[in-house]
Amino acid sequence: EVAIQIDPAHVGQKADLLLVVKVSATEWYSLDQTKWKTWNGNLDSLKAKDSFKTLPESIALEVANTEFSELGSSLTLFVGYQLQDGTIVYNQGESL
Repeated sequence: EVAIQIDPAHVGQKADLLLVVKVSATEWYSLDQTKWKTWNGNLDSLKAKDSFKTLPESIALEVANTEFSELGSSLTLFVGYQLQDGTIVYNQGESL
C-alpha cells in the first residue's frame, strides 16, 4: 500500500492521480486506470489512474508489482497528482 500526503494548499482542488514506474533508464510505464502501459516520458501523454473532484488530505492505494516481478530488477515507483493548472506534485525519485 502506498500513502500519498496531499499538500495542504491543494486539498479540495480538482486533480488527476498519476502513477509511473521506472524499470530501467529507458523503460517506463504509467498506470492508465487499471493497466500498466509503456510510457514515452512525455508529460503530455500521461494518463490518469483516477480523478478527484476534490483532493482529500491523503490517498491510500494498493499497488501490485506482479506485472514486473519477472524482471527481477529494482523498480522506482513515482506517485503523485496533477492539478488543473498543469502542476504535477510527486515523490521526485524517492523509491517507494
